[in-house]
Amino acid sequence: MRGEDLIAALGKRLAAQQDVKTVSRAEIASHLNITAEKLGALAEKPNLTPLQVADLIDRAAAKAVTDVEQAAIRPIIEFYGLDPVYSSHGVKFEMFSSQTDTGQHPYIAGIQDRLRSSHGIYIFYDSRGRAIYVGKAVLQTLWKEMNLAFNRDRKDYQQIKVVEHPSKKVRYRPYEEQHRRIGKLNVQLSYIASYVSAYEVSKGLISTVEALLIRGFANDLLNTRMEKI
Repeated sequence: MRGEDLIAALGKRLAAQQDVKTVSRAEIASHLNITAEKLGALAEKPNLTPLQVADLIDRAAAKAVTDVEQAAIRPIIEFYGLDPVYSSHGVKFEMFSSQTDTGQHPYIAGIQDRLRSSHGIYIFYDSRGRAIYVGKAVLQTLWKEMNLAFNRDRKDYQQIKVVEHPSKKVRYRPYEEQHRRIGKLNVQLSYIASYVSAYEVSKGLISTVEALLIRGFANDLLNTRMEKI
């Protein structure tokens, strides 16, 4: 096989994968994990040996593994402050909105767009920056899954200590007249979460990464189900 023929075939394959007409020699060299100079030398060879072809396959495979590893987990936002607003239906909260008094905020809108098009894992934190909940978004997008978790009724698993005070207009009664107990109150995540981080994760790794985080914070997170790795 001529070196030029192999390079031409690789160029057509890469162009088809990227949905473009042509790719440069530099892109082909990068795909094969070799220098442009070495690619030029290969192109001039009238007959590539099986060993040379096998070496190119190994180099391309190693480059593919490196590319996958580098792109497996990509931060979208980290420790982003939550500013809950009512959804358009006025029933549930959204974590934050890109709409301001002067129009749409481009930075926040960019975050929302990325979350609406990505899958992965997310972490909610309390006001002290302590992780309190880890979740994953596999079938649904991160934005939708995160907002669902933000409003989810988790019954006895999210509680705070409070004293119940009257909400009606009644006279204040001092402790001599009424003793007030400190009790537990079930709350949604939206009540106690102050920050959030979100990461785009390759779909095949999402469940494993979520399980690893839950197991790593087994005594602190509000997740009740201990996933297997």
